[in-house]
Amino acid sequence: MAFFDVEGTLIDFELLPELGKLNNSYDYISHLTSMGLNGSIDWLSGFYKRIDLLNGIKKLDVINANDFSLRNSVLDVINFLKQENFKIILVSGGFYETAKKVSNLVGADYFVCNNFVFENELINGVELIVKNKKYFAKNFINHFKPEKVVCVGDGSNDLGMLELGDYSFLIGKRSNKFQNVENFNELFERLESIL
Repeated sequence: MAFFDVEGTLIDFELLPELGKLNNSYDYISHLTSMGLNGSIDWLSGFYKRIDLLNGIKKLDVINANDFSLRNSVLDVINFLKQENFKIILVSGGFYETAKKVSNLVGADYFVCNNFVFENELINGVELIVKNKKYFAKNFINHFKPEKVVCVGDGSNDLGMLELGDYSFLIGKRSNKFQNVENFNELFERLESIL
């Protein structure tokens, strides 16, 4: 079983800052996102602050903002893991519009994510589903009882999930606790050598 964070990991894209471009809150939302990812503020309080700044954005703008592609070699890693009979599970602190598109691009078996609440086709809050990525990963592990678990993420909000992996990787960041890789080319090489 392989768990992947989505935004900042499989794609070099963060939806909330992108939406901030529509109402001149990009810089502040980017700042809050960075602070949440590096753990200098509580992820959830920063998350709610970012959502508050985006209330009133049109649903169509949310859909259209999801203009991204997968990082280089993501499909090589995913296809290798599938050949090794790993289920691919995306655990995203982001939103349905992004997670669904990435899930389709990589052919994930499952994905979990949050949802915007829309009222009259405008953002009016959030349905917070993924408050704790470790909780979701643990439930999948308990249900499927895989032989091996691979976890890949990019920030402090992924650390709980990464703790569950037999092989856990932090993309583009440094950690003494997990394996550090710069990109998916390096991740592919590491996985080939250990699986």
